[in-house]
Amino acid sequence: MHTHPRVQTNKHAQALAASQAVSAADAAVAAGLSYVVMEISVGTDAKAVGEAWNAITAKHGSKLCALLLSKDTEKGKVRYP
Repeated sequence: MHTHPRVQTNKHAQALAASQAVSAADAAVAAGLSYVVMEISVGTDAKAVGEAWNAITAKHGSKLCALLLSKDTEKGKVRYP
């Protein structure tokens, strides 16, 4: 099955954002923090931001509050859940 290159890029961005978010969340929990604030580089891809959020809550549940931000400098927009 052939997949459109843009779809692959979005899926890759989603997986990378989720991985980075979980790593940051793990570091925050290890440091004894109850929150994590981070910027993820996925532009205004709401699905990638959502996947990152879901990955954090799947692993850490209600133990951690997270604020995830992403900006699209070309469009001059910021995305947050």
